[in-house]
Amino acid sequence: MVKVLPGNEAGYRFFSIDKYKALMPQIKDAGLKPMNLADVMKKQLEAINKNDRKEIYFWLYKFFSTADGVIYPAEQFDLIKVVLDVAMLKNINERTRLSSGAVILPPQEYDRLDGKEFWNPRFSEKLTRQEAKNDPIWQYVSRDKPFLDEYVDAIFKEMERTPPHNSKGMDIYLSSPQKVPTLRPLSIGSINRRFALDGCDSLETDAQLIGF
Repeated sequence: MVKVLPGNEAGYRFFSIDKYKALMPQIKDAGLKPMNLADVMKKQLEAINKNDRKEIYFWLYKFFSTADGVIYPAEQFDLIKVVLDVAMLKNINERTRLSSGAVILPPQEYDRLDGKEFWNPRFSEKLTRQEAKNDPIWQYVSRDKPFLDEYVDAIFKEMERTPPHNSKGMDIYLSSPQKVPTLRPLSIGSINRRFALDGCDSLETDAQLIGF
């Protein structure tokens, strides 16, 4: 399904109710590019700052899959690599080889793909406002530390005033490694999921992407 976004913003389209690996080719065929995490975060912050309830409902009460991704080395539990705007995810299709919903990577692809490694990443733990601002993974995917600080303040204010009034959030969820290197997309949760950063998504289940 493809919808025009709230505010009738020119060129923005919402792709949903299908698998990630089926939606991404639709974005490409439409001549659009998929949003990354920073793109989504900026739209969420804009909606809050405009105090437009229709846009807030759209941007804060949905989860969004993105073109950013996380690589899991084979059988290694203490290391991940986060890659921004992954060409391999943008070019995914129904013929892409998957294992348990993740892209199978040739061993040399881990080193070839430009990204940032994180050893013993902190995950599955709700973060305080300051912890979210200081988290190295959030800093990397936001692309800009001052922007992240502003985003965190706005997001936590929304969480604190919205039932169940969470004072912690922006958790990070990671998948388990497999016997081969794998790649999964990163998504950002809705306010009901405390805007969690999720690296467990399967490319074979329903996703929600923005093309622009």
